[in-house]
Amino acid sequence: MAVSDWIGIAGLLVSIVGFWLAIVQLRRTAKATKATADNIKQTLHRMNINHMLVLLPQLRLIENDLDQAAEDEDRRLAQRTLISYAHTASQVASLLQGSETTSDVELIQKLRSSARKASQAKAQLVSSSRVSVKAAIKDVLGEVGDVTGTCAGLIAQYQSKVS
Repeated sequence: MAVSDWIGIAGLLVSIVGFWLAIVQLRRTAKATKATADNIKQTLHRMNINHMLVLLPQLRLIENDLDQAAEDEDRRLAQRTLISYAHTASQVASLLQGSETTSDVELIQKLRSSARKASQAKAQLVSSSRVSVKAAIKDVLGEVGDVTGTCAGLIAQYQSKVS
């Protein structure tokens, strides 16, 4: 065999080893990419749970403020609280809709419906001074109570996921 043949064989072996190393590195990169994607997904899930643990108790506080507004006939408190409820309920519904569990469909519908009714009740309070606070928020208060009762159970579920 001539020297040029040996150089050709050596070149072929170097190419084979190079391709093998490239394949190994591509596999490692694919595994690292998948692990990173899984970690990002897990982190987003954890952030959603933490966000829910902040928002869900606020619904109960909002319900208390609505009760107080009705009792005191406080229009301004009722208006502010109805706006807060509509925003918070919409946020919770969006977070639940974005979660992986589809068992919350009924709660999502209740949240969205009650948020719409809260906005309508606020509009009624703003547009008419003849309507009493109790009358304007009567229907909303019932729905808010129903939603907050359901959400109390969710708080316990999310707390157990965190610990």
